[in-house]
Amino acid sequence: MPAPGAFRPVPPRRGSPDPLYVQIRDQLAAAIESGVLAPGAAVASEPDLAAAFGVGRPTVRQAIALLRLQGLVVTRHGRGTFVTAGRVRAVPAGVDGMLRTPGGSDLRVLDELVDSGTVAHPPLQVLRVDEGGPWWTVTRVRHLADDGRPLCARTDAFSTRLVPGAERRFAATGSAEAAAAELDVATSQLAARAVVVPTAWRRPLAVVPGTPLLAVEQVDRTVSGAACRAVTVLLRTDLVPLVTEIADVAHRA
Repeated sequence: MPAPGAFRPVPPRRGSPDPLYVQIRDQLAAAIESGVLAPGAAVASEPDLAAAFGVGRPTVRQAIALLRLQGLVVTRHGRGTFVTAGRVRAVPAGVDGMLRTPGGSDLRVLDELVDSGTVAHPPLQVLRVDEGGPWWTVTRVRHLADDGRPLCARTDAFSTRLVPGAERRFAATGSAEAAAAELDVATSQLAARAVVVPTAWRRPLAVVPGTPLLAVEQVDRTVSGAACRAVTVLLRTDLVPLVTEIADVAHRA
């Protein structure tokens, strides 16, 4: 029986419009935000979480991948997954399928597939990836589900050497996070800058020439330091801001 204040998993609803792994991510994220899972605490193992939630291990793996990309947990090779002591979370680059407003309410998005293919290098402007290709990329425009307005353009690039099954998993699920579920990400770099909308994106993002956008880049690296995934996002901040949360464990109640 769980101790008072302990994390109590609730099996996800299979009839829900949200994927099972997103529901599990939300429960774990809520436990971290509330302090039930404290900074530095070990997260239960994949088999234990799978049994507690009544799902398969791949579903749990996808949920943990989302938490890693949000900066809420870190996976240490051979030791397990732990809640981060201090974290910086960048919402548009780090969350697949759902964004959150500053007030904490859910912001649902719908994806429109624009292009996919193999390139020599990921399309980065600020961050640097020294590893050569090929890289498999998929580009989507994300629309607000409520009214259909385009919110951002996002490209995910996967090293075909380190993530050989990314294209297959994306084709099966439509989720970039599912495509990255097997990754053992040790570190992530994040960069953001203001840009004027590129000509090619004016029509897809429904903006006029000269409109400022926020360009966000993220590079994930394995424990060996090799770049395995790169994400680029062009975000309309007139529709939703980039929300960054910094937690200082020294001042935590």
